[in-house]
Amino acid sequence: MRAARRLLILFLAFIPILSAGAVSAARRNAANLLALWGLTGDSAALDQAMNAFAEDTSCRALWMMGLMSHARGNVEQRDVRWERFLACEPSGIPFVAAYLREDRAWAERVVRLFPDRAESWFWLAHLAERDDPALAAEAYRRGLEIAPYDGMRWQSYGFVLLRTAGEEAALQAFIRSCEMGGNGCRRVGAIMERRGDLETAIRYYRADRSPEFHRYADELERKMRNKDGGVP
Repeated sequence: MRAARRLLILFLAFIPILSAGAVSAARRNAANLLALWGLTGDSAALDQAMNAFAEDTSCRALWMMGLMSHARGNVEQRDVRWERFLACEPSGIPFVAAYLREDRAWAERVVRLFPDRAESWFWLAHLAERDDPALAAEAYRRGLEIAPYDGMRWQSYGFVLLRTAGEEAALQAFIRSCEMGGNGCRRVGAIMERRGDLETAIRYYRADRSPEFHRYADELERKMRNKDGGVP
């Protein structure tokens, strides 16, 4: 039932984004309701919903047909329908990725089909981190060229660069993450603390969003003053 609820939530979230298509509102609503029943375990309703959507060529219908094929375990039909869906609605990449997050072949497919979409590169980067950090670094770089204001992706890029290009390159990515509101501030703080530049470390810890790092910055500052002979 947990998987069915997940299908239901993503389906409901996606409907407002898509084209209404050529079918009437009544038929569309009936098909949607049948699909909901089908996706929560009613196989007869799923059959009826797939028949109801069969002649609808809208983006919404392609998404739904792919979703129902996915629920049935029909990978071939799902892939055909979701590829056609993305061809008319490229912004739907995150919705497909939500179901196929660990599918490397699909991540590579969307990169080939949509190299101008940051979501394509970030999906591939996520999967490549495990066994191909060089590819992950390149994929993050390409994605961030398209979407440079994603602070959390800059942090992920920094972690990959630690493995591929060294600390200095990673530091620059963490600084960008910090500037973009990600968690890079604490990463910069940790690197600078390790290098012995406590003043810079304290500044970045205090720039972090978490009060925990603000308290740590205060503690670090007290230790620094005590070491320098100042008043605690």
